[in-house]
Amino acid sequence: MRDAFIGTHSTFARLHAAEAEVETFIHGAERFAVAALDGPEMVAWIGWITAYPHGWELHPLVVAPSHQRQGIGTQLVRELERRARAAGILTLILGADDEDGGTNLYGVNLFPDVLHHARTAEQTTRHPIAFYRKLGFEVVGVLPSIEFMLPRCAWGFAGSDEVEWGHSDHFEGGQSAPAGP
Repeated sequence: MRDAFIGTHSTFARLHAAEAEVETFIHGAERFAVAALDGPEMVAWIGWITAYPHGWELHPLVVAPSHQRQGIGTQLVRELERRARAAGILTLILGADDEDGGTNLYGVNLFPDVLHHARTAEQTTRHPIAFYRKLGFEVVGVLPSIEFMLPRCAWGFAGSDEVEWGHSDHFEGGQSAPAGP
């Protein structure tokens, strides 16, 4: 799992940074996670942050390389959707950086028409944009990189650009219903 987590974002390129992020889910009052196990081995996990009254942020989704493309990530997102519905949450959001040219927005000047770029964002190589679209998420914005001072498409995803993803109460299986996390 360490290799999978470290591979999700340059921020976690070092083991101590990845471990520090996991630690926030152990001690953070607004952070939760669910793991997928294969026997005693953790092969995937999804985290979320409950910092907004009507929306949760999916952060992060990590699947061990040996277990990718087997539906585990989809199952974890569906479990998060189930919990969000039960808690009366209306929107799930996420961000996905493109630091390696995985989308057509990598290295592009996003101005002056940022929303055009959000509408036309596409995967060019390995990037989670297609995965999240398949699950019903939509790109709702792109942000220039403020972390690296490069055009970045991220909250949602993108090539040193941040694309914002939103998924509103059209979770698979129905509408939101009140309850707890």
